[in-house]
Amino acid sequence: MSRHVLALVQDEQTQLRPCDDSRYKMGASVAQVLKRTKLSAAVVGAACAKYLLLIATNAYLVALRARGTLAGGAGARTLSILAAAGQGHSDRVYRTDAPYFAEASEVCAARAELERVSGGRVLEACTLYLYADDCCDEAERQRILGAFQLLARCAFALLNRLERQLQVPLSRLDVERLLAIMKREIIVSRRDIMPKAFEAGGPKKPLLVVCMATAVDALTGQGQASLPVLLAWIAMTTPEEICSTSPRRFLDSDFHKALLACLAFHFGFALPTDRRALDIARAQYGVSKKLHAATERYWGFDDDDGCFEVYYSMLKTSIPNVPEPIATQLLSDAHTKGPHRLLDLDSPATVKLIGEAYNQGSPCDAVEVAHFLQDRTSYQTPKVKV
Repeated sequence: MSRHVLALVQDEQTQLRPCDDSRYKMGASVAQVLKRTKLSAAVVGAACAKYLLLIATNAYLVALRARGTLAGGAGARTLSILAAAGQGHSDRVYRTDAPYFAEASEVCAARAELERVSGGRVLEACTLYLYADDCCDEAERQRILGAFQLLARCAFALLNRLERQLQVPLSRLDVERLLAIMKREIIVSRRDIMPKAFEAGGPKKPLLVVCMATAVDALTGQGQASLPVLLAWIAMTTPEEICSTSPRRFLDSDFHKALLACLAFHFGFALPTDRRALDIARAQYGVSKKLHAATERYWGFDDDDGCFEVYYSMLKTSIPNVPEPIATQLLSDAHTKGPHRLLDLDSPATVKLIGEAYNQGSPCDAVEVAHFLQDRTSYQTPKVKV
């Protein structure tokens, strides 16, 4: 967590209760769980490490977990591994794929072992592993913590992320401050900026998006770590197009074509590279009820003050008001790649232009996603043809 956000946690102005929704009521604290548990890190540590490392840093398993929570109607909130519903949805989807994919079979076996050594108390064992001082392998534990911090998607996941990063339990007042921060820095920022940048009925204007699709294990100069996988695109668009749920949106809209490619990587489904086959797939996903969502909630054009979601659980930085010269360059073939015209984040020139767009435009949403671009060693891009 940045120093800026940590300072906000202590800011007296963030102490107002953001809402009285029962979904934000907290149960037993981590400290209480650790106090009453009869499990020990020596018993469950190795099994927890194997299980959590698989579901945190294997891109296929992370995508499968995201699909499972979405299909279960749980939304992005249960992508936190410390949510019981998230555990349940994940387990079901891994079991479904286990007969066909070695990775899914491996994680099912790892979970079965964790259930055995914990006496069926998987969530309690995971909590113990992530918080106790006497965990078995600190290096692997930190890789897992790093991955789950990157995959935080909403207020509750952000709470878990901050608890893990600080490695101390947070009070109820801290929770309320965090919810206020989420509302002010992410929700309020895009609602203040997006409607002004894209007026209803107005002409098309450029919108640049940098999104984080997943987290992966990577070899760095300091050893193994968890890095975010970033994708980005720019498109000339309107608020009506951004919020469209038309069956033809993936065929007719450059904005939604690129968005579909990012969703495909995030959820782990393949898109064809042949033009005709790709158009067929785009048409099929356009009519699919699985990809219908109240998109205005995720781009800043709604009025629901209680909405904390991110679009299809992909954390993103949105940059409207990109200066025309920068937009023209980014829209050219020199800075895009593949049939989806995603921006080439392996190109220093492209990344530099995105940085200029960020500095001269009006970034909003989860702006820290774009900050990864400041250091090439802090992120990865897909090494597949997209």
